[in-house]
Amino acid sequence: MAAGGANPDAFRAVIEDIVSVIAKSPDMSNPVPLAGLRLRWPPAGAGLEARAARNAGIPLVVRRGALLARTLIYYFILRYGIRVGRFVPATYLQQVVENSDFRKFADGLRMVLDCTPDLADAIEKRLEAAASAGTVRYGLHRQDAAVMTCFAPSPTDSNHLHFIDGARGGYASAATALKTMTELGEANGHISL
Repeated sequence: MAAGGANPDAFRAVIEDIVSVIAKSPDMSNPVPLAGLRLRWPPAGAGLEARAARNAGIPLVVRRGALLARTLIYYFILRYGIRVGRFVPATYLQQVVENSDFRKFADGLRMVLDCTPDLADAIEKRLEAAASAGTVRYGLHRQDAAVMTCFAPSPTDSNHLHFIDGARGGYASAATALKTMTELGEANGHISL
């Protein structure tokens, strides 16, 4: 959203420039490329998930064991491409890439990118120039990892969603940077990356 008297056309041009730069990069900077999906077992959060599944009367050690057994089966199915009924692992993994929500536009552009430091520098320079011109405010946070939160009602249907954020602050840290910029009154529009 272009606020405080910023020219809406100039604001739109900045967004189009940023998206154009990203679109020219390999894999469009998608943080979830198919080749980048690495399966690991045991899952890092198994203990936390077992604690969260509070089944009355079932000891934690049993819940954790059942979780590890179930995820081991899932691991083998996905790792070795074992078709189970209507579930086709290759199709599911392709849909994970396609259904990953890493770019949003509401009142501003919000995204998590997997990119080179050079591309990140180019984006930041474009944002700095637009902020200096009074066209945008932005928040930016660089990190070396992302986290995916999945909602998959059925693994055989294509309606599963995967939300991407930075693993070390992500959108929250970018929002803090944006808030700092806003408090300093440096610009009028709004972009957060």
